[in-house]
Amino acid sequence: MEKLALTSKILYDKDYLDNKKRLLEHYNFTKVLYKSESEYYLLERAFLDNIHQFDFKSKNEVEIKNFIINELDKISKNKSKEWSIITSNLICISIKYIKNCFGLFITQLNQMCQDIITELLFDSQYMNQIIQYKCHVCHQLTNKLIHPEFCIEPRCELCEENKPVDMIDELKSYISINQSDEGIKKDLDSLNLNYSNLIALKN
Repeated sequence: MEKLALTSKILYDKDYLDNKKRLLEHYNFTKVLYKSESEYYLLERAFLDNIHQFDFKSKNEVEIKNFIINELDKISKNKSKEWSIITSNLICISIKYIKNCFGLFITQLNQMCQDIITELLFDSQYMNQIIQYKCHVCHQLTNKLIHPEFCIEPRCELCEENKPVDMIDELKSYISINQSDEGIKKDLDSLNLNYSNLIALKN
């Protein structure tokens, strides 16, 4: 209940709302092109690791602000400075409320700060405002890659909708034409793929 009450209070703070409005309405942040989803997730993991190692209890507002901006710059590859600043404002306002409401000595303070950062940055989709990938099929830029069943390469939504033949071609690469039907079924089962109506693709 305490966390819920705190969250409600933060959400109605004027400074928080002003920064949130700037973040949500600012559609022309510099985008960050990640070479792959693996590259992005490595940066996200490093970000979360550093957040969980940081002692919010012992740091003042300036130290926390500098730390958050530095970590946001890392995950955004130093490509979207304005996004880092506005996002850090939201995070720091929230952390300030946590400290004011619960004090410096509560044992869960660090965990609460970590949780609020994770919720703001990832659960609220603020990261999606800057993320970009290159589609492996059409090579256009997209902020989301999709992994359709039977496809080796991830792709944008348009390619998933408009190039179903790629799915068949890529499925064939999973299947040796010399395999028995039982062998095909075993391979598909190991990939958690549906066996129904796929035997014809062997030919």
